[in-house]
Amino acid sequence: MQRSTEEIRLIDYAIELWRGRHIVFFSTIVGAVVAAFVVLLTPKEYTARCEFLQQNTSADLSPRIASLASLAGISLPATDQVEVLPASLYENIVCSEPFLRQLIHYPLHFAHQQRDFTIVEYLGEDDGREGLREWIKSVEARREPVAVKDRLTAEEYDAIKYLRSRIAVEYDVADGYVLLEVTLPDAVASAHLTEKVVQDLEHRVIELKVERVRSNMLFIERRYDEARERFDSLQAARADYLDANQHTTRNSAKATFERIDAEYMLAKSIYEQLAMQLEQARIRVKEQTPVLSIFSPVTIPFKPSRPRKMIIFITFVALGFIVGASIIFVRTTIAELRGYHLPAPAADDEAKNH
Repeated sequence: MQRSTEEIRLIDYAIELWRGRHIVFFSTIVGAVVAAFVVLLTPKEYTARCEFLQQNTSADLSPRIASLASLAGISLPATDQVEVLPASLYENIVCSEPFLRQLIHYPLHFAHQQRDFTIVEYLGEDDGREGLREWIKSVEARREPVAVKDRLTAEEYDAIKYLRSRIAVEYDVADGYVLLEVTLPDAVASAHLTEKVVQDLEHRVIELKVERVRSNMLFIERRYDEARERFDSLQAARADYLDANQHTTRNSAKATFERIDAEYMLAKSIYEQLAMQLEQARIRVKEQTPVLSIFSPVTIPFKPSRPRKMIIFITFVALGFIVGASIIFVRTTIAELRGYHLPAPAADDEAKNH
């Protein structure tokens, strides 16, 4: 019984919806018109993409270098397994303030204006509050005579906030690839900035990965330079002494030569060991250096990614239909609560009479 009652109510509402179809039709047309205005008034934006993988060179370099070193009589120790930097950290790196602070001052070519702008200049060009900002900066300069070196200006803060909303980093855990997207109002500028982000990201990832092994390599390189200078000086002193005392038979001369020769051999041994350690450290740096293998390079987007015309049109048309149907439902509900049915339209009455 309850089910049949609900079916009757749905049938009654469908009948009322058909009677008030002009309201639904009008609200749907209004939604379509609003969608057209939204599409026309929304500025176009273009999204440039780049997909890449992080790879290390250790798997390819280690066997080859080990074989070459063995031919030269150098025994290299077995290298540890190189860990790949988690791709989940890429988003944190890209959205960090030091990273974005470099990007906002990088000149980009905006094709629709035929000019090069930094992000700070571009936002200031579109913003009419330049005078107010200059006044605020002058007031702050009077209040704080000592400037803070790393303090952000209002323009830089707005530009960093703007870029954070324009750069997206996604990564696939299963496949291991990273997708970088940059959205800007200009197609050429978006592609240009995407290339810059990929380059800076690769440099930053390399710094994070090889910082420890590179500092160790630099330390060994300094010790190597010192050992080479000492070895060269002792070698020259040993040769000079031999030239000056070729035909001498004095025991004191022999003792002095033995002392110089011992120092020379010790310096030679240290020099050779440091040379071997330096080569190992350089190989270790190469092994730890990650490479971003780009398999989907950056291209200038041809079509705008925003506004999404079809989605906007369907959304507003659906909203218009829902608003019209809601009006019919509210009107029918109020009529039922008052205890009478709505009068049928004249067209329906004439159809019944016939």
